[in-house]
Amino acid sequence: MKGFLLLILLFFFQNSFSQKMYVALGNGQGIKKVNVTSSGCVVDTFITCPNENYFALALHGDQLYYATNAVLNVGTIVNGQLTNCHPVDITPFPMSSMTVDNSG
Repeated sequence: MKGFLLLILLFFFQNSFSQKMYVALGNGQGIKKVNVTSSGCVVDTFITCPNENYFALALHGDQLYYATNAVLNVGTIVNGQLTNCHPVDITPFPMSSMTVDNSG
C-alpha cells in the first residue's frame, strides 16, 4: 500500500520538477525558450520584440526584463510571444547579468 501511495504522489509531482528558462542568443538573434524535463532539454522558438539585441535576462512572473547595453527594458510574455516591450530605466553601465527575487 505504501508503494502504491508513493507511486501516486510521484505521478502528481512529476511535472513540478520541470524547469523552463529563456536563453539570449548572440548578435541580436533573439531568445529561445528551453524546457528542462526528465527526458532532456526541449528548445522552443520564442517570438521577441523586433530590433532588440538581448543580453542579460531576468524573468518575474510573465514579465521578462532584459538589458540592451545600458538600457533596462521589460516586456510581457503572452502565448509564447514577448509583447509590450518598453524601456524601464537607463543604467550607468552595461549589465552582464540580472536576477529577481520573489517580490520582483
